[in-house]
Amino acid sequence: MGAHLPHPCPCLVSLHPHAQLIMESVAIQTGRRSALGLAAAAVPALSGLTAAFAFRGYIGPLSLSFILGVAALPFSAQAVPVRGFSRMAVLAALLFLGLSLLLPVRTLLFYGAGAVLACGAGLLGYRSRLLTLWNWVLISPMFAYLANAFSFPIRMQLASCCGKLLSAVAVPVAISGNVIEDSRGRFSIDPGCMGLNMLTASLLLGVLLLGYFERRSGRGISVRGLALYITVLLLLNVLSNLVRILVLVWCVWLPGTLLHELTGLVCLALYVGLPALWLARRLVQGSAVQRPVSYACAGQRARRIFLLLCMLCTIASVGGCRRPHRCLSRQHLLARRAETHRRTAPRIRQVCAGLL
Repeated sequence: MGAHLPHPCPCLVSLHPHAQLIMESVAIQTGRRSALGLAAAAVPALSGLTAAFAFRGYIGPLSLSFILGVAALPFSAQAVPVRGFSRMAVLAALLFLGLSLLLPVRTLLFYGAGAVLACGAGLLGYRSRLLTLWNWVLISPMFAYLANAFSFPIRMQLASCCGKLLSAVAVPVAISGNVIEDSRGRFSIDPGCMGLNMLTASLLLGVLLLGYFERRSGRGISVRGLALYITVLLLLNVLSNLVRILVLVWCVWLPGTLLHELTGLVCLALYVGLPALWLARRLVQGSAVQRPVSYACAGQRARRIFLLLCMLCTIASVGGCRRPHRCLSRQHLLARRAETHRRTAPRIRQVCAGLL
């Protein structure tokens, strides 16, 4: 006869149904977590599609400033072990989205989209910081508009300094506002000048360098250090434009030529890029700022994803209802800019003369 197998322990027999229930519940929870993980991973793609639909005609996706800003966003954020919504990001998103429903201003909707993006980054384990906020402000077209509006006194001072330096080396020039004239040609320092348009690109490059060195060293930078860094970048940008204008007037390289464009890139790399690289490394190495992470509701991930999707739908609906800007030709844009400059230049000169 065959060997008689012993009967299993009664306590083990009684645990079999409970073990089966536990395994089923674990499988259900694992499937639910996988679904929530896929939903959280799809947030960046949904955010990109929503932004492309809501901000069509508002942002140039192929501009240098936008490309640098998007490239700097991962470096400006900080990886954290806790996944959840930041209270400040949620409040900012609700505030800007609520204002965008009341006021037909796309800038409010753009900043609201930035806060929603910060909420989505929190779901993936990243925390937005002051550097991230500054990066998003630089990407917005409002910053470029303000830079062009307040750059007129700077352009006048650049033309004046350039005229004095050229006169000191026996090059006779005549200065009229932001126009430099000599016997060889006439140069106008316009807002469309690539050197002044590189201001946003240089600041975004500074954000990218700061984020890179912070992630590499595991240290942060204080608010005072960030303010010092931005101030130095602004001064370096003005110096770069002054050298660029001197070279262009001295060599008579007119706009539209290859040397005219290459001069701006070389001056930006030498007088802004290299000093910004050195200063970013020194500031990060000399700082050791660690800020506590405060997140609301560590659990309830499904509710957070649902809230985020609702905010994305709000952005898409509000942006879809706004009519995009018309695509104007370059000649039309230049004509409108010249007309605006002709109307506002005398008033701005009077204000600047009163201030000086």
